[in-house]
Amino acid sequence: MHGQKLISNPTLNLLPQRSIQPETPHSMERRVHHELLLKNPLKFSSVIIHRIRNGVCLEGYLCSDSDSTDACHIARKVRGVNKVLNHLLVKDH
Repeated sequence: MHGQKLISNPTLNLLPQRSIQPETPHSMERRVHHELLLKNPLKFSSVIIHRIRNGVCLEGYLCSDSDSTDACHIARKVRGVNKVLNHLLVKDH
C-alpha cells in the first residue's frame, strides 16, 4: 500500500442515509396485539387495542378462565407502553 493514493468516491456520499422512522400508533397496537394473542395463553373472544398517550387501551372480552390483569402486565412489556387502560370484560364460556 506504500505509495498508493487514496481516492475518495463522491457517489458514496450520495447514498440515502437510513433514518429511524418514528413509531406510528398502529405499529404499537400491532405489537401489543401480537404479544396478547400469539405469545401468551390468554383466550379472547374479541380484543381491540387503541393507542393512547403513553400507552394503550384494551377493550374486548376474555374467556372466564383468563385474568385481565395478566393482559395488562403483558401489554406493559411492549416497548413504549407505560400506561394500560383495562376495559376488558370477562365472559363466561
